[in-house]
Amino acid sequence: MSCEPLYMRQGDTAPVLHLQCGDKGAPVDISAATSVEIVGSLPSRLRSIVVTAPFPTDGKLTWVWELEDTEEPGKAYFTVEVTWGDGSKQTFPAQGAAEVTILKDRS
Repeated sequence: MSCEPLYMRQGDTAPVLHLQCGDKGAPVDISAATSVEIVGSLPSRLRSIVVTAPFPTDGKLTWVWELEDTEEPGKAYFTVEVTWGDGSKQTFPAQGAAEVTILKDRS
């Protein structure tokens, strides 16, 4: 999974986070999945977003921030959990996580 480097300020809710499910740099078609969930390990809490079907053929997903997501400065880590039709599960990225740095507000 790839994610553009992203820095945000404490309390910000924009821009949205764009995630790309991929394998060795190539996009993964997740349209055959039975469920897709984005999991965010945030400085202040753990939150997940269940993605509704139809799932994208290009593997691109979007995380929309809630104010509580960025209320504490620190690192936020994101993975995507895909369940396939045969019941198998696959996590993107296979190693590590997409990372966002939430910087302390200047005020």
